[in-house]
Amino acid sequence: MKNELKKFVWSSALLALGFATALLPTRAFAQDWDQQDDPPTRVARLGYIEGSVSFQPAGEAEWVQAFPNRP
Repeated sequence: MKNELKKFVWSSALLALGFATALLPTRAFAQDWDQQDDPPTRVARLGYIEGSVSFQPAGEAEWVQAFPNRP
């Protein structure tokens, strides 16, 4: 009886793993952002700067100096 219970537990675990593998997506897709679409709604804030830091604002061709607390 104890041996049958072990077989049942193992077969149930394997069956659950098989279903999870089949039903869950196998890979994550990166965010595909086209240049004609609006930019993402995520924003970061510079809280600490040490040394020379620059960034390129959206829609600009030139890099500018970064300042703390600028979104």
